[in-house]
Amino acid sequence: MTDTLDRATIEKAYARWAPVYDVVFGKVFERGRRASIAAAERIGGRILEVGVGTGISLPDYARTNSIVGPSSASSEMSSIATMRGLSPPNSVPATLRCLCPEMTVTLMRVW
Repeated sequence: MTDTLDRATIEKAYARWAPVYDVVFGKVFERGRRASIAAAERIGGRILEVGVGTGISLPDYARTNSIVGPSSASSEMSSIATMRGLSPPNSVPATLRCLCPEMTVTLMRVW
């Protein structure tokens, strides 16, 4: 057994979950999501939304903050997030270390 996952496996899993992710996990993670947003907004300014996924959190941030986040590991989830305001044209390449040993992601400006 390995302690890392390859990108293709992650993309496939998130692509499968994308259409139902908010319905299945929306309520489950709502309390933590709202607490995280409240904590970030107490500081305000520029906020990195690391787990953008479908963008379920995006409408809850005040427009006075500058929100950026990585594109999702799945184009299906990114499409849903784009409908919520994640803006691919304002992208900045970045490298993050996560489940994949080395994975390049694109940070996208929300507003």
